[in-house]
Amino acid sequence: MNAIATKLLAANGVNAKTATLLPLGGEKAVEALRDKRAEAAFFVVSPQSSLIRNLFSRKEFNLLSFERGEAYQRANRFLSILKLPEGVMDFEKNIPDRDVFLLAPAANLVVRQDLHPALVDLLIGAAMEVHGAPGLFQDLNEFPSQKYLDFPLHKEAQRFFRSGTAFLKKYLPFWAAVFIERIKVLFLPLFTLLIPLMRLFPPGLRWRMRSRIYRWYRNLEEIDLQGKESTSLEEIRSCILDLEKIEREVRHVSVPLSYAGELYTLRIHIAHIQESLKKAEAVLSGEGKQKAPPAI
Repeated sequence: MNAIATKLLAANGVNAKTATLLPLGGEKAVEALRDKRAEAAFFVVSPQSSLIRNLFSRKEFNLLSFERGEAYQRANRFLSILKLPEGVMDFEKNIPDRDVFLLAPAANLVVRQDLHPALVDLLIGAAMEVHGAPGLFQDLNEFPSQKYLDFPLHKEAQRFFRSGTAFLKKYLPFWAAVFIERIKVLFLPLFTLLIPLMRLFPPGLRWRMRSRIYRWYRNLEEIDLQGKESTSLEEIRSCILDLEKIEREVRHVSVPLSYAGELYTLRIHIAHIQESLKKAEAVLSGEGKQKAPPAI
């Protein structure tokens, strides 16, 4: 209060050089007025307080009306103009006996930068319970307000005034809502990183499924080439045995239905090579049999 009073007095040329300024407040300021040690006093207090009602009951004290209130308010954005209507303090005695314009500084709820964001909602909620009721100068839920601020508004407070209490905190205990919000903050960046990685998943799955099928073609190619170059029955039969082993193993290969066509294509190729080898076996077996000499 002393800083505000000094600022307003200085704007009118009243300072420590031109007047005696007493650093008093509350009851001591009232006593100074009563003892005529002070000619004026500034009070920042509710009009319903006993101190103010006591001052209104004493006829020797007059309430100053700031006729240039708008000018003060324009020059000092933390001030607001309040109108105290005639008779509102005492209808029977008509106190005050005229409309009085007052200047009121805004009370700011200030926190440190390291305050946990989860506590902001609780602080604003408590402020709404205390200051949200209607009064002589405010409507219902007019305060707390984001007007008349001397400090930057906290990001969580901006969100609160824009959309109200966070959804989770409306329906969950405070500890549960804070825990879920922490998890969200932890995993949201991770999820953002997973989005581009998920694009690589289909190609990776496709390569994995096809690798179960295509890896047999190298062996098929070797057996097919070996069978074509074989000139003995033993070599052909060895190739047939190797191919039968591959066929048994391929039967146990499992792939999604979308890749079943490629698996059956592999089996067709195996069957085709088997047929070629059996034909070669039949040819070599026929050549190996010597025809019996004709009977004489």
